Amino acid sequence: MRLGVAPHRLWPAHEDELDGVLQTARHAEELGFDHLIASSHLLAGAVGVTPDPLVLLSAVAGATTRIRLVTSVLILPLYQPVAVAHQTATLDRLSGGRFTLGVGTGWDTAEFAAAGVPFSGRGRRADEQLETVRKLWRDEAEVRLGVRPRTPGGAARLGRRPQ
Repeated sequence: MRLGVAPHRLWPAHEDELDGVLQTARHAEELGFDHLIASSHLLAGAVGVTPDPLVLLSAVAGATTRIRLVTSVLILPLYQPVAVAHQTATLDRLSGGRFTLGVGTGWDTAEFAAAGVPFSGRGRRADEQLETVRKLWRDEAEVRLGVRPRTPGGAARLGRRPQ
């Protein structure tokens, strides 16, 4: 069994509640947790705020040495797939292969509207984006990423769960 923890309260009420995430991440690593998770929402909601998961996990990667880093979950249809492939490959490379990408399709129509991305068709787009990301990680695309992931075949294991 592998146990993980978020480095902050699931839905912080205010941004200042995020100030201790690096200390929490180091403590979780010292306690022997397997991984840290970070979820993604672009907008503050009724339940609180959410930091950008790739930025958060990049900071955690620099503050830790062993603990794995997991997005739980990145709302893939809100992002450009080549940028996601590059960012996640870079995170996997610089963290020593400790990164796992978990993606979902999202549910908050306000986030899609704010990002200027259509809400409808997000499942089909997510499938297409996953294929693009995988091809880029594996050097099977027409273009080559600026940085390749350290993990052979992609930025760790790619996970997907509906959101």
